[in-house]
Amino acid sequence: MADNVQDIEKAKKTAKKKAAKAKEATAEAAEAAAEVAKSAVAQQVDVAREKFAAVAKGAEETAKSVGKSAERASAVTKEKYAVAAEKVRVGYDKARKDLDHLVDDVNEYVRDNPGRSVLIAAGIGFLLGLMMRGRRD
Repeated sequence: MADNVQDIEKAKKTAKKKAAKAKEATAEAAEAAAEVAKSAVAQQVDVAREKFAAVAKGAEETAKSVGKSAERASAVTKEKYAVAAEKVRVGYDKARKDLDHLVDDVNEYVRDNPGRSVLIAAGIGFLLGLMMRGRRD
């Protein structure tokens, strides 16, 4: 029985040594795995930073391009507005001159033909009166 107790004690000591070695090996493996994970995370962070920098650069270039396009559009719009405003002004001036000439021509005609002018005005008034009156059915 003493041999059995000694064998058991020996087995316990051996098991403890093996458990300690296994624990040490597990700790080393966990430490190695942590280092590998840290390295992988660091690589992924670096890749993410590079991608972020590329996206940021692209966004900056896009913003500059949009700004330039907006400036060009603004310049074109201002130019077209100026051209349109000039055409409207010229058209207004022409219409005003034509109307002035028409008024002058009418005044001259009325001075030269007062009787005929009164008859024309009365005829126009009569026609307008008929049109305004409407139909009576």
